[in-house]
Amino acid sequence: MAEKRGASGRGGVRTGSGRPRSYVNSDRFRADLVRAERASVKAGEPSMAETLVAMAKSNDKRAAAPALKLFYDKVVIPASEQKVETTKVTGPGIYLPEEKPVLASVTPIKADKPAT
Repeated sequence: MAEKRGASGRGGVRTGSGRPRSYVNSDRFRADLVRAERASVKAGEPSMAETLVAMAKSNDKRAAAPALKLFYDKVVIPASEQKVETTKVTGPGIYLPEEKPVLASVTPIKADKPAT
């Protein structure tokens, strides 16, 4: 039986095979935040979303203003509207043949040499 390489056993024999490792600091930081959030919710503490809503609804304007800004910038999807005004009328890019062409106007193609 083949010997497993590495601690996780997911890698292959060749160099660079297997799942690529995440070396980016932001990926590690995001994973740490999610792990800490899950642990705090499991311990019975309010989640980050609940804390943000509580800050936004508080009477303290210094806490409510940044919380509301964060909420509206990141959570609420901004509506985007575009005005498109066209004055130039163009035809189709590809002209297709008519549904029922006049067969009398179709000229057959004659071959120079007969096919063998």
